[in-house]
Amino acid sequence: PMRIITGNAARSPFRLAKLAERLRDLHPGIEAVHARFVHLLDHDPEVSLHEDRLHELLNYGEPTDTWPDNWPRIIVAPRAGTVSPWSSKATDIARICGLEGIHRIERGIEFAVSGEGLNPNDFAWQDDLLDVLHDRMTESVYQDTASLESLFAHAEPAPLGRVALGDDAQAAIAAANDKMGLALSDDEIA
Repeated sequence: PMRIITGNAARSPFRLAKLAERLRDLHPGIEAVHARFVHLLDHDPEVSLHEDRLHELLNYGEPTDTWPDNWPRIIVAPRAGTVSPWSSKATDIARICGLEGIHRIERGIEFAVSGEGLNPNDFAWQDDLLDVLHDRMTESVYQDTASLESLFAHAEPAPLGRVALGDDAQAAIAAANDKMGLALSDDEIA
């Protein structure tokens, strides 16, 4: 089973202010953006975790000033099917610290926005806002915590596929880029 432990601030106040400016250009109602780390644990439920040691290990950085509980939020984490360098190192450290039963620790960033002119119930994360918050090549956006389970899914590799280029190779590669989420640039497609 996956367990989620929220962490401290993922961005400095200066970086949050700059990020809020960029988001405000796209959606004028946004006044503030909030970011905190979330730690995702894939662990053996039969093994007792040393809670104090685990929380001590995952308590780093500056605490978050405030967290807007009722505002729209998303989580940016590594793409499903990948293991981040942070995860490899953190999992090794956890094992060295005697935290047995942990298969993997992964880290994401939970973002929330707030603003006087925003109605939390009507706000939708548009693609242009999401593009500012994550790197499509290495990260995915997770709308809810249930979708984070895919980070730890163990699936058989898909069979080798081929892209039929046909008469318009560039269009075929662009379509494959979108379908497979390759994040190729226009130059790379050309």
